Amino acid sequence: MIILAWQDHEMTASCLASLGTQAQLIVVDNGSDEDYARQLVLECTKYGAEYIRAPHNLGFAGGMNLGLNAARGDVVVFSNNDIVASPEALTALAGACFEPGVGAVFPEILDGDGVPSTACGRFLTLGRAIAHALGLTLLANSKHRLESDVADAEWFSGPFVAMRRQLAISIGGMPSQSFMYSEDYRLCAAIRGIGLWPHLLRGTKVRHLDDASALKVWTSHEVAGLQTRELVVAAADQQRTRARGTVLAAAFVFGTWWRYRIRPSPLRLSILESACEGFSKFRRPALSQKS
Repeated sequence: MIILAWQDHEMTASCLASLGTQAQLIVVDNGSDEDYARQLVLECTKYGAEYIRAPHNLGFAGGMNLGLNAARGDVVVFSNNDIVASPEALTALAGACFEPGVGAVFPEILDGDGVPSTACGRFLTLGRAIAHALGLTLLANSKHRLESDVADAEWFSGPFVAMRRQLAISIGGMPSQSFMYSEDYRLCAAIRGIGLWPHLLRGTKVRHLDDASALKVWTSHEVAGLQTRELVVAAADQQRTRARGTVLAAAFVFGTWWRYRIRPSPLRLSILESACEGFSKFRRPALSQKS
């Protein structure tokens, strides 16, 4: 069980307290200040967890992979520190990892008030990006929509996800192409790429105090923007050629632009600006190679 912490010890303590002592607990301190680091060491000592300190903030994937290197069990669970789970949830998730065809197991997510908030969706493919640009995603029951219910989801958000440890190692650990906000999307794509599926374990629930670390730095609109930027980059990266990736990113930007023009709002502006940043971020390596 790998718990990633940054600039927080109270939520980390709550997370540790909820898990019991049956699993190997690893807390990765992702470059916190000295005061937080000292408190994290105390909490780890109290709950019998191993403490690993990163030399600086390695990002979500970098911190998780640091913990993966120290994990020893057959199953590894990657967890945010703002999660409250239970030993029973850990046991259920670990068991489901060995079901045929399963690559990663996700629990149902409840927010801090106990309201269901499992985030999931469909992959942003070239066809879906073009449909977004043309407005086809606005049609009722459109198969091109990125939103989906859990039954039709192709990816799940991963504040808490279990995998067989050797499988996680074989795919290179948590995908590290971005600093944050597309790792779960990329992880599900990597799993699908080897013929396995992400699986939502119905009835197994954990509480997530939604983006507690991120909201110390950014507003909710800025977080939505960051998620959009990294979604565009991740989806473009997965295309067979850079030309296809460029068309995908451009089509998504265009669809986001005209939606903002028709119904402006601060949130839509943030998403539009971030989609443009995603296009530029994806194109940057190609432009650098030409110069």
